[in-house]
Amino acid sequence: MKPLSIALLLTACAATSSADPTDIAGNWSLTEASGETITLEIKEDLEGLSGLAPCNRYFAMVMGKAPDFRPGPIGASKRACPSLDAEQRYFAKLAAVTRASRSGDILTLSGNSGPILTFTRAD
Repeated sequence: MKPLSIALLLTACAATSSADPTDIAGNWSLTEASGETITLEIKEDLEGLSGLAPCNRYFAMVMGKAPDFRPGPIGASKRACPSLDAEQRYFAKLAAVTRASRSGDILTLSGNSGPILTFTRAD
């Protein structure tokens, strides 16, 4: 086998390897949203997040770098809607997150007692 062929083969294998579990930047959709649309965007620099909860857009700074991942105080717009209770439950879970890990297209946000929220890649 020629050196170029070997290099191309190695490059192809590297491209299919599993994703870095700390590479969590991007757009995500909550998997267990019970019919609600809940999104999460983690900024490229991992210093902030934002998204759409059932009623309002939200945002927060992030403390720590993955796998340590602790959202700061969550700010949100003030629109009322019938799903406001679901939104408040989501914000409470998000506020309890202390770690983030990624496995392929699945993002898991965990707290002290285990997984709290699971998202799938949306971009």
